[in-house]
Amino acid sequence: MTDNQKHVFQRNNYFTGKLLTTRDFKDEQRYFNEKRHLLNRLIHGYGIVWGLRVKAADNHVLHIESGVGLDEAGKEIVVGQPIEPDLRDLDVFPAGAENDPVLYLTLAYKDCPIEPMPAVLNGSCCHEECESNRMAEGYNLRLTNIAPKVDKPEWARHETTTLLHTDKLDLVRIVPRWIQADDAFQVVLRLTVLAAIPADETIVVQAEEQLPDSYTYLFKDNLAFKLTNVAAGTVFELTYVVRAGLAKMVATITGKLHLDDNGALQDLDSAGSDVSVHSHEEIFDQITAQHFADQHEGGWVAPEQSFIYLAKIEVKADRSIGKVLDFGRTYVYSNPLLAKLFGLEDSFEGKLLRHGLSHQEGGSDEINVSNLSGVLTEPQKVAVTDAGGTVITAASIQFVGDGVSVAQNDNVAVVTIPGKGAEPVQVNDVITGRVLFKEVKANGTRISPEIELPIKEPCAINLAVEYISKKSQFGVMGRLIDKDVNLTAIYDLKKFTFQILLQDQRSNNDEAAITYMIRYWVIPPSVNKDDMTADGDDLWYREYVLSRLILYRGRTSDQLSIDPLLKPIGRDNLEKLLARLAEDELVKKTEGSVFIAI
Repeated sequence: MTDNQKHVFQRNNYFTGKLLTTRDFKDEQRYFNEKRHLLNRLIHGYGIVWGLRVKAADNHVLHIESGVGLDEAGKEIVVGQPIEPDLRDLDVFPAGAENDPVLYLTLAYKDCPIEPMPAVLNGSCCHEECESNRMAEGYNLRLTNIAPKVDKPEWARHETTTLLHTDKLDLVRIVPRWIQADDAFQVVLRLTVLAAIPADETIVVQAEEQLPDSYTYLFKDNLAFKLTNVAAGTVFELTYVVRAGLAKMVATITGKLHLDDNGALQDLDSAGSDVSVHSHEEIFDQITAQHFADQHEGGWVAPEQSFIYLAKIEVKADRSIGKVLDFGRTYVYSNPLLAKLFGLEDSFEGKLLRHGLSHQEGGSDEINVSNLSGVLTEPQKVAVTDAGGTVITAASIQFVGDGVSVAQNDNVAVVTIPGKGAEPVQVNDVITGRVLFKEVKANGTRISPEIELPIKEPCAINLAVEYISKKSQFGVMGRLIDKDVNLTAIYDLKKFTFQILLQDQRSNNDEAAITYMIRYWVIPPSVNKDDMTADGDDLWYREYVLSRLILYRGRTSDQLSIDPLLKPIGRDNLEKLLARLAEDELVKKTEGSVFIAI
């Protein structure tokens, strides 16, 4: 029996006096191997576990890093050393695929007999045959034109409904299968152009979506696709955001389509998409049930042929290597990787443990809210000491007197008290200069020589990339340069110097070496303040809400509540803040429950 056949596992039963033959020893190995392969493919899946990155070494030779993979049969494939196979020496399947412009590099498990040695049969020395003393667990590299299947996770949480399909285009609606009551969720209308639409033709598809009674729009694009001079394969997406009702039910989103195909008008009813409202726990149950419902009889048995994809290779007309791409690589999600994805490797130092882990029987528990964000029921209090040593504990501080004024600078309240004034603040000169990083390769890292700080204190350092040609010279600073390089200033407070770390952000497939001119500004401090401790602010999001109202010229509480930064705050707390801002005459409520900044 083998991995790709249904069978009952059998293992050796040892007893005193049992005659052991080669069959018994082979069965012993087969039993444990097949059990391990079964668990590998059903629990871990298949794909790349470690390494096995591929790049071009020259026109015809690939460089493959060492690494480990699991094939679809659950067999472990180990490439112990980096290898450099010639593309022309690799087998290609199926027959005739060797001339295709796109090929995929595959890796398969292979048993390799080694250490041949004489095998004496029947105790006779007259006839001698050779057998392999060892079996090396090797691998086989081959090329194919069969594209890897792309497993999309959308089946688990999303339902795709076809709204319109013609010889020219395909339009679908994508909705979540399961949501929680009062959840905000996104609906996507995805249109794929199947046949090129020339410049002298125009197709307009207008979608008119119909929501269930208990559902409300939070945001909606103009749901109209206008297609002219569009290549085949082009994909367009329009979206809208909906808030679900409170009742647990199956709600259906329907609608109509208005199609204008070069003047030929047509109105169509679009198919419905069901969205089920469940509790948080029920959604996990639904995903689990769907996972097992999708399993088919015998799906646990290993396939007849099994290999993993390492790379997609674009081949030139002369059969040399054009590009090597990562497309098609499937990965095995190991426990360390899952821990990183779920954020379990974050440091827990200074964070509050779950109450059940730290609770002591009897007495009281200390609750430390340092480094925790959120909204507290009551305002935080501070201790204020006057010149005479009197200490007052209060939630706020009020300054009184003639001429006292308060202004806001970012998140700081600046209190100005008239008087003789302080000593004049020393203003240090701002230092600037440039560093040239020559011939930086894609994904390369460089560090500058040490640059001396102007004073024996930490300084602010700004960095920018300058672009220079015969007729142009300009610089870019901020997030825009992240597409090219990542710039970091590292300062040393023992030597009072700093260095510029440059990390090229381009893909390894970009073969060009680039020279970067980096300008720096060193801004010495004017005043050195005492160290401070950052305490929690129960309304830390106040200014952020105001910024959204100014930026978008008004927002409802529902629209604010789906903002990724404000979602944990909750709609009720946002409405309380908006009411408070209205009382302070910083915002006003207009028609349609829209709040605008004054």
